Amino acid sequence: MIIYGKNFTNPASGSSTAVDWNGGTGMFAVQGTFSSATIKLQHKIGDGASAVWQDIGADATLTESGSVLFTTASTALQVVNSAHSPSVTVSVQPVYENKAL
Repeated sequence: MIIYGKNFTNPASGSSTAVDWNGGTGMFAVQGTFSSATIKLQHKIGDGASAVWQDIGADATLTESGSVLFTTASTALQVVNSAHSPSVTVSVQPVYENKAL
């Protein structure tokens, strides 16, 4: 059984972290000290060699603690830390019937 979503801490500078996803609505939240980092949520658009990672949107690009609800049909997500080494907790979780899991 695949568990969708992910919680993790302190993404490395310049890194991306894959998140198993089944499409649908979710919550992206980051809390902590950013140390000038930008942390964003992206979804994969397309298949094969032509696939690209696209930012979900400006609301899912964080430079300070916050959260956002998002909806995507994509089954592949990633969290990207642009630079620096923040001290943060990141959560990407599905939302069912208006309840975050």
